[in-house]
Amino acid sequence: MKRFGALFLIPVMLLTLASCSPEGSAVNVTASKVKSDSLISSATYSACLQAVQEVTVVPKVSSTITNVNFKVGDKVNAGDVLFTLDSSDIQNKYNQAKAAYDIAEINLTNTKNGNAASALLKLQQAVDAAQLGLNSSTIARDAAKDNYDKVSYMESIGEASSFELQQAENTMNTTQCALDNATQALEAAQETLRINQNVLIPESIAAAEKQVESAKAALDTAQSALDDTMVTSPIAGVISVLNATAGEIASAQTANATIIDPSAMELVISVTGGDVLKLQNGMSVRVTLNDVLKDYTGTITTISPSADAATGLFKVTIEIDNTAGELRAGMLATAGFDDAGQTPALYIPQQSVQEENGAFYVYKVDGDTAQKTQVTLGTQKNLYVEVTSGLAAEDIVIVDGADKVSENSAINVIKSID
Repeated sequence: MKRFGALFLIPVMLLTLASCSPEGSAVNVTASKVKSDSLISSATYSACLQAVQEVTVVPKVSSTITNVNFKVGDKVNAGDVLFTLDSSDIQNKYNQAKAAYDIAEINLTNTKNGNAASALLKLQQAVDAAQLGLNSSTIARDAAKDNYDKVSYMESIGEASSFELQQAENTMNTTQCALDNATQALEAAQETLRINQNVLIPESIAAAEKQVESAKAALDTAQSALDDTMVTSPIAGVISVLNATAGEIASAQTANATIIDPSAMELVISVTGGDVLKLQNGMSVRVTLNDVLKDYTGTITTISPSADAATGLFKVTIEIDNTAGELRAGMLATAGFDDAGQTPALYIPQQSVQEENGAFYVYKVDGDTAQKTQVTLGTQKNLYVEVTSGLAAEDIVIVDGADKVSENSAINVIKSID
């Protein structure tokens, strides 16, 4: 910790110029309570605030922007359409894909219920006809066999000639040949029916189903591309960047918008090895907004387990609640960590201290008047300076406007710095 050095102090003007306000009128000032060192950190690290959740939006297709629905600073919900792209070409591709899908569906239906059923019906009819032919051939062969047996007997007793027997035998052989042919015809018809039932038609249906699947995939791709012409916000939040103007070309390689959730901010600082050993996840940290010297309480959410190879420092992330909406991404803030075992001391904003003839003094708030008080200063911490004498805990000192008042000046405290 370094000793108090040169401060950027405001020299005191002549008493006659100490107040720029007419006699009797109150001077508007801001004030701050004297703080104990438990509220002032000795180890300090500064960085710019950033939103905990920040998402860039990049179009998935390249096309001309046709309409922009929001502007920077607008609140959006997840799914809100930020801007739209020209969809005429993509719509045509979608229509073609839809037509191809419809045709594939019709073909599958016809294959299942039309062509296949008709083919099976015809094949079954062929089997039935072959079965009838076999039945007729069997009857004819059996009749010819009975006749041959009868003629053969009659020929053996001399009541039929050998010629008649030969004719009966020829008829029997002819009908047997017809029966064999009918049997083969039935077996062939049955095999054709079986192959179509179990192989060809299922394969045709499977092929038609594959065509439907392929057409559906192409349709889904076209639908997705059509949906992508409406560029939406992926999260609920506030638009921090929007580079979109109607008539311009949006590229699928370029981010056009950034959405942040402002409800929580984070400060990512780089901490020395000595300080990182004092920290742990969940620890509360005082974060000071540099521009207004206002303090907030943050919580350490992550601590890098290893130092950055280039800097030798450890990344520490501090999350600060921003439901009140006072913080903005990009604001400079300082996080500080207290030194354990340090002797209690009092601190005031450096801005409140003024110098006169080598002595330091401040103006205390005493009701509605300013009281000039000499102080002895010690070490600097962050944007504060230690007061070793002249003030007590809970005293209130003027910060902004101290150069415009004098002893017993009437004042109006318009803002108190926590």
